[in-house]
Order: sequence, then structure tokens, then C-alpha cells
Amino acid sequence: MSQFDGLTKEQFIEKMNQSYPPAPTDTFNRLVQAGVLFEVTLKTDRMHNDPMSANIVIPNWNHSEFLPMLFESFEAADRENIDLEFIITDSGSNDKNKKIIMDLLDKYRDTLKIRFLYHDFSEQRKAFEAANADGAFHGSVYGFNSALRYCKNDVFLNADSSNVVNKDWIRGMLSPHYIFHKSKLWVRSKGGDFTPEVGYDLKDAKFSSSILELPHTYVGFGGGNGMGFSLKTKNIKALKGFNQLLSCCAGPDDDLRFRCKEDGFQFLGHESALAIHRPHYSGWESKGRKSAYGYRKMIELFVEKTETTFDNKVVEPLEIHCNF
Repeated sequence: MSQFDGLTKEQFIEKMNQSYPPAPTDTFNRLVQAGVLFEVTLKTDRMHNDPMSANIVIPNWNHSEFLPMLFESFEAADRENIDLEFIITDSGSNDKNKKIIMDLLDKYRDTLKIRFLYHDFSEQRKAFEAANADGAFHGSVYGFNSALRYCKNDVFLNADSSNVVNKDWIRGMLSPHYIFHKSKLWVRSKGGDFTPEVGYDLKDAKFSSSILELPHTYVGFGGGNGMGFSLKTKNIKALKGFNQLLSCCAGPDDDLRFRCKEDGFQFLGHESALAIHRPHYSGWESKGRKSAYGYRKMIELFVEKTETTFDNKVVEPLEIHCNF
């Protein structure tokens, strides 16, 4: 049963508006001014039809109820001539959520290659919370670093567990890495965070610019890791992966993105690769998702340069399941 069941559309919209993200903080604006967070200025809609390969990495923690619709959109996507492996990297979901994932492995056994990495990050969570009372732990960073060890294909492509993607998303997110003669490239999909009208009945939503270009969307190509991003797997490994010091809300991929910027990467938005970030309905304040903490941490690291520690120690999965 979905957490949205039993709500009228009006009730749903009211609930979603109550948990709407807060306005950008002064610390967020400082990051923008310092160039840590920045706009996608180059865009393309070109597609590549020759062979490509990617690992699609999906962080998850007790949001498995969203995964069936994400995988429905993956199955419906244009995947011709693309070698894909999907990696669900889980931060310790409960048994109910684990079963949903195991059912997905069975359902797509003949059509989609899925690897399920199940972790216990409770030790990391305790250490983080003891040191950062005003922060909110985010296991996805640890999950990314763990998944990297299993990524053997050309491109690392991220999707959030609560995304739904259009038919061109996979091809659009991979194509620039094969078309443009630029070895260091970061590709972002077009889209936005939730809008109540779309989130309520997403199966009937049409993937159009009017739906996906939402007023609070970060320059039309998403912020954080919500919309999906792709870059060559070898480039992430050369940069030593994700910094787990930013294991918090607002920062899971912004750290790597800034290090890529310093290393001369080109940033590109693909206008045909569209995604919607479905609502979690978790509440930004009531659930302690204090994004300002992540922004402050990035200011310390990249603007004031008060810390130089880097943590990318891999936490091994407790369980590994594959359907191939």
C-alpha cells in the first residue's frame, strides 16, 4: 500500500505543499557565488545509436515502493544497442522494502540485469550523528562508493530511487560521452523536483517541458542528485570516488561535481533526457532533512578551505543478489 493511498487529490496537494523544500538559504547563495554550485550552460539533444554501455546506480533506503514505477520506465526506455547493468545500492532498508527489491529482480530476470547491494551503515550513521548534531545522515554517498567497485561499463549513470524517466533518458544521458571529443564530461538530465499535480497520478503524466520545468527547479536541470547525472566510470575512479564526509542531505554529488569542475570537466544538459523526482512526502523540517548543514559543510570545504580530510573508505555490502 502506498503512503498516498486514501488521499483525494486536494488532500495530496495540501500535504505536499506542507513538505515543500524551503527557500534557498544564505549559505546556498554563497555557494552559488563561489562557483561551487553552478548552472548548466551548454545543452544538446543529439543521440548516439552505436554501441554504448553503462551501469545505472540507484541509491535506496526504505523508498522501495517507488522502485517499481522507476523500473517500469526503464523497461519502456530506448535501450537498443546499449549494454546495461542496474545496481540498487541499499543503505539498510527494512524487510518489507527488501522484499520489494527481490521481487523486482525476479520480475525483470529475462529483460533487465539487476544487482542488489545491501549494506548496514548504522556504524557510519552513529559516528556522523555524534559529530554533527544539526546534520542529517545520507547513506547514498557510501552506496555510490560501494557500487563503483561493481561498475565495469563505460559510464556511471545515477538515478534516484524515486525518479521516473522518459523513453529517451538512458540514451540521452549516455550519448554525449560518445559523440563529443571531450574525455571529461558531466551530463545532467532535464527535469525538476516534484509538483503535486504530477506526483499524484504519475502514470498518466506526459513528459513535457511544461511539467518538467518547474519554478523551483535548479536551472531546469535539477540540483543535488535528484535528476540523475552521468560521467565516465574511469573519471570517477580517477577522482577517488565520493567524499563521505558529506554523508548528509545536500551534498552527495555536489562535492564530486565541484572536484570535477576544478579538474576541467565540461558540464552539459541533455534536453531530451527527462526525469521527474517523485515526492517522498517526508517533510523537510519534521524529518530532520536540514539541507543548510550540507551547504555549510561545502562552504567549509570549498570556500573557506578549513578542512582537507577526504573519506572514501568502502563499506562492503552484507548481501549481494543478482538476477543474471
